[in-house]
Formats: sequence, structure tokens, C-alpha cells
Amino acid sequence: MRAFLQVSGFRFQGRLSETGDALDPNGIVIGAGDDAKVYRVIWDGHRFLVAWSREGLLYLSTLDHHLGQIVAAPDGLDLIARPDGGTLMLSVDGGALTLRAIDDDLRVTNRFALDRSATNCRLVRSGNAMVAIWTQLDATNNSATIIAQRVAENGAVGFPAQIATLNDANVTLATSEALVAYGAAGTVHVFDVQPAGALTPRKTYAAKNVASITRTNDGGFVATEQAQPPAPTTFHELTPRATHASNGASKASTFPRSRCPARTRSPFRWRARRISCRSPAMASAGSSRIRTAR
Repeated sequence: MRAFLQVSGFRFQGRLSETGDALDPNGIVIGAGDDAKVYRVIWDGHRFLVAWSREGLLYLSTLDHHLGQIVAAPDGLDLIARPDGGTLMLSVDGGALTLRAIDDDLRVTNRFALDRSATNCRLVRSGNAMVAIWTQLDATNNSATIIAQRVAENGAVGFPAQIATLNDANVTLATSEALVAYGAAGTVHVFDVQPAGALTPRKTYAAKNVASITRTNDGGFVATEQAQPPAPTTFHELTPRATHASNGASKASTFPRSRCPARTRSPFRWRARRISCRSPAMASAGSSRIRTAR
């Protein structure tokens, strides 16, 4: 049975089965505080890890209350499990982008500076390759460059690559297993991450932002577009033609002309659905699937 972790506010963490049944009806309290904040919940291969802050300090916790104090609370961060055990943490604070290697005892073993003008960041893994994605801000021209850098426990691997340069400083990033997406200027671009760490274009669609993305079992993906309540959440779904459901509008999709040969058609169909969410979405920490709480 796979377990999913539901995070509501800060105090309550409870595991859910694939059918949505509560495995911990009373929840699991890992901490509390008026200024407490949850950054990220991941499955590191054998346990859940929760990154959270209180009173200006960042902590990593397991559900059995193993606690590690890492650093001062950053503006944003992401976590990812390493293939050989332990995790990588990428954080941005005041523009400084820092990569940290963390062992299974929740101790920082290595620390590396990657950038000085970052605004947000994500980590993605494909096979044994781990890639850091971040937005580099040019405040003078109100523009942003999206950077990809393969990383490992001992720092950067190779040289960084520019994914895009945008005349828009408001950029959103989302990652899932072997998937990267960025949203800017009303368009979302999705990339596959290859086992060697290279990014290849997958899909471009119209949306205000990308809040999250996850692969589906049929080879497609689902991405969410965040809206201000009470507006509904938009789910953008790409599914293979063979399993595409008949409900909802759909169209055959192609990669942008500048990024693929002419007349090349994608083997996928596209559809977007608006779903009104009455309660917070449940994000999968173990398998990165997304479900909507009813």
C-alpha cells in the first residue's frame, strides 16, 4: 500500500492510502508555533521528511520525531532524495542560492553556493541524475533567466545551462519525477528530464502559472494552475491518445515549431479542466501524484 501525506496548515500531518482512507485518523503532530511554516514534504526512499520553520529557524523532521536543525529559515527551498541515500536541499534566501547535502541523520555534510541573484528554485531527479532549476533575476531590466545545473552531493556537475530568457520577472517553477515546468507571460513550458540530466521540450500551453506538476501512470502528466480563492483550480492534463477519456475538450498537440522539426506531431492529446476545490489538495510525497480532497 502506498501512503500519501496530507498537510493542512502546519500542525497536522496524516498519511492517506491510495483510496484516500486516513491511516492516521488523529494526525501526527511534529511541531507547532504561531509563525510555523511548512516548506516541503518528500519521501526519501524509506521515510517521509518534512521541512518546516519556526521562529526563524529551519528544521527537517521525520514522522517519528527525528529532528535536525539546518539553517536560518530561507525564502524558499526544495528537497530531493539522493540515489545513494540522504537528500539534497536547494534554498534561496535574499537572492543567495545554496545547495546542501544532508545525510540520513539529518546532518549537513556539504554546502555550495550556486548563485547570488536567484528568486525561486526547484530540484528534479531522473534516474541517478539530479538537476537544480532556478530563476536568475535581472532587476534592472525586469527580466529573468531560467538556469538548469546538474548537481550531486559534492556540488555542481559540469556547467549551467540557460533554459530561457524572459521579459517577465514573475516566473513560476514546478518539478516532478523527470519533469520540469516553468510559467511566465501567460504560457507554461514543460520539459522531460533525461537520465543524463538534459532537458527536452514536452509541451507548451496557455496558463497564468504552474503551481505543481506530476506524471500519470499512462505516460502523460497533470499540472495545476493556482488561482485566488474562491476561484476554482485549473487542472491541465496531457494523456496518451490510447487512454484519452472522451469527456472534456481535447486537441492534438505539437511541440513549439522552433523546437521540433516541421510536421512532427505529438503522440498525446491535451485537455484542461476546472475543478472547484472546497478543501486543500492532497499532494503525494511518496509518488508525487496529485489528488483533490472532496
